[in-house]
Amino acid sequence: MCLPDSVSPQVRFCARAIMVDTKVLFFACCLLLGSVAVQARLNYKFEFYQHMIEEVDTPTVFGPKTGFVGTGYVFNNAATIGQSISSRSIGRVSGLYFFSSEWVAENYNTVYFNATASEFFSGEGTIYLRGLWFIYESSDVRGDHQELAIVGGTQKLRGAEGHAEFDKVHIPGSDALLFKVTCHLSLPEKETEYMYVKL
Repeated sequence: MCLPDSVSPQVRFCARAIMVDTKVLFFACCLLLGSVAVQARLNYKFEFYQHMIEEVDTPTVFGPKTGFVGTGYVFNNAATIGQSISSRSIGRVSGLYFFSSEWVAENYNTVYFNATASEFFSGEGTIYLRGLWFIYESSDVRGDHQELAIVGGTQKLRGAEGHAEFDKVHIPGSDALLFKVTCHLSLPEKETEYMYVKL
């Protein structure tokens, strides 16, 4: 701020003080806005089992007229609290995957938890999973572990972020495909009133 030479030293001093106070106020407002923008998040972990039984959940197949790349499947699998398919149902794992190469599939999952999933939270909720699923020979142990990103959620899991680990469960004498699914997720602090399985 430029003041004319005729202005007294006292006025010049007051003008400088006002300028300093304005800068301090602006800086404080920036800090306040920054603290509001960075919302606190809390971390949670829970597990369930995904059953892939062809006799019950036969996937719908789609694909290109020729070739293999682009072949995909629509699925809708049971999710239970225990390894047995007869254990209590907590929801469904549905979605689709399609092959981008012979050994890699693009995977889009929606995990829906029904109102009986009280081990995790009260009420219904969904999480959305996205990522690559790598295909190996059945004898290759690398196929026993897969990981997908948790890219969102709705209802009681609104704003979910994190990842889900899929570990294949080998059942002697059975061809059933069973995965233990471990969800590591964070929620905005304002949503965590519903949760109690805190890490």
